[in-house]
Amino acid sequence: MPDQPIRIRPARLDDADHVWPLARAFATSFTPERTAFDTTWPQLVDVPGTLLLVAETADGRIVECGRMRHPQRS
Repeated sequence: MPDQPIRIRPARLDDADHVWPLARAFATSFTPERTAFDTTWPQLVDVPGTLLLVAETADGRIVECGRMRHPQRS
């Protein structure tokens, strides 16, 4: 299979079904629960000061997800 171009973009609420398998595969010290993920995902997408990105192939598959958070200043 030839390499496909990857587009990095901000995560959206409707990405949850595509990110869920990545979250399951990433967890090694616990078993993720879908109901907890569904509750948390909207909060992660909308957190001020947090950048949540996904890597999407040309055919629409999300192959990675990452989060960066700016430390709060006092």
